[in-house]
Amino acid sequence: ARAAADTIKCILKGQNSIVVKLQSKFPEIKFKVRVAALGFRDIDDKDIQFHESVWSSDNHFTEETNKAIRFIDTLLASPSGGGDLAEDLWGAISRCANWNSP
Repeated sequence: ARAAADTIKCILKGQNSIVVKLQSKFPEIKFKVRVAALGFRDIDDKDIQFHESVWSSDNHFTEETNKAIRFIDTLLASPSGGGDLAEDLWGAISRCANWNSP
């Protein structure tokens, strides 16, 4: 879990972030990166199956990468499971497909 959190931080912040790379390649464009996160568990976990980011005005996406990183850290701090049903990947994709953004 720690490696996943560190990878996400590197992608969003610092000299090797997505924004830095895009700005160096396309200096004439001002980029805005919006981030959303969804934690998902097993198909049979019911009420705790999904944990999604919801920011101001009920938007799932934010430009505040520090908020997103803290949310992801929270998700990764309490992993669970093992030896049971598969994680609900298709349910997670379906849920994200209906998210709203600013």
